[in-house]
Amino acid sequence: MMLEFWLLFAGLLIVASLFVLCPLWFHLPDRLATHTQTRQQNIGLYRERLAMIDASLASGHLETADHRLQVVELQRTFLDELDDGPLLTSQTKYHKCSLWILLLVAVLVTLAGIGNYVWLGHYNGLQQQYHRQQTRDIIAASDSLAHVVRNLQAALQEFPNNSEGWYALAHSLLELGQLEAGLDAMQKTLALLPANSLQRHELLGEYAQTLFYVDGQFSKRVLAALAEAYHADSDNTAVLSLLGIQAMAIDQYQTAIEYWQRALQGTQRESQRSVLAAGINNARRLLQQQSSGQVIEPILTVNISLAPTLALPTAQQAVLFVYARLPGQRMPLLATKLDPRQLPLQVRLSDALTLRTDLPLAEVKQLDIVAHLALAGIPGRNPGDLLGELSGVTVNGNQSIDLVIDRVIDTINPE
Repeated sequence: MMLEFWLLFAGLLIVASLFVLCPLWFHLPDRLATHTQTRQQNIGLYRERLAMIDASLASGHLETADHRLQVVELQRTFLDELDDGPLLTSQTKYHKCSLWILLLVAVLVTLAGIGNYVWLGHYNGLQQQYHRQQTRDIIAASDSLAHVVRNLQAALQEFPNNSEGWYALAHSLLELGQLEAGLDAMQKTLALLPANSLQRHELLGEYAQTLFYVDGQFSKRVLAALAEAYHADSDNTAVLSLLGIQAMAIDQYQTAIEYWQRALQGTQRESQRSVLAAGINNARRLLQQQSSGQVIEPILTVNISLAPTLALPTAQQAVLFVYARLPGQRMPLLATKLDPRQLPLQVRLSDALTLRTDLPLAEVKQLDIVAHLALAGIPGRNPGDLLGELSGVTVNGNQSIDLVIDRVIDTINPE
């Protein structure tokens, strides 16, 4: 599509230029030919009349004085008729110089028009539309998610400025569990989008949200991304939802309510509205307990240890992910990230660690609790990682349970 556009653009420019340049180009030779022919005719007439005067003098029909007078008059007439003759050479040079200047101006105007269209026109929108269609064609022609990733990566090698392609690749990688690669593709998308565009503002919120789900806590990079997204758009629903979760984690329930109420006003999606409304109700309940002086204790205390047959990893990037989820679901309800070198350790699971605002722990009956020691420091189970799990843990108030990390993952096993 882009090739056809530029070919059409060039063709129109050539046709428009010909309307101006052709008459100017062919006018000068015609003018020169006309001047040359007229000059030769005048010279011929002058010679004929001079011969006739000389003949009259020789035959005695004309006196010497009259002969001299007629010759002078003939010369004056001839010079008057050839008045612009001596200027012909300079005029030719002038017109030739003007022609090349005009040709240069035509080229410069064309280049300026192209530049103005690229920088000030709708060229970016046309390019984005082309990339969007190219990305959709790649996805439609791929028979699996892994195939989509391979095809997008190959296309982006050729067209690295395709923001639509990077965005699609980011989501595909995240779905495959390649979290860091997905985040990197999302960063490349952000780098390609215009600084003040609505699309970039929305993606900043999505990026911060994805980072939070990957890290399982408000890490430094999550906080940095959250601050950037809030600065770009303080009414972004995803950003306000995350800020509410952050406020809940430090027991600032009124602040969480305010953030979620602003997010509620900014979204029309019924699913989001119900989640936010449930979070607001939960925060109000906790705020009431806090105001009445009641101590809000964690519901589950998990004592995590490493089996004697296993050894702590020596890799500095190793991370211990602890999360709880509803039975049969993949999305964690609670999550945190810890230093495995502190094992054995104790984790208190409460609403402060929630990843969902619509489901307080007081309303949960059972949980699956997982301790995942990731050697590479990123979520997603990989060979060599250590794992401990408890399934169907009954939630019945304040309780303490033991969880032993007792097995090594030997094959890739999706969460």
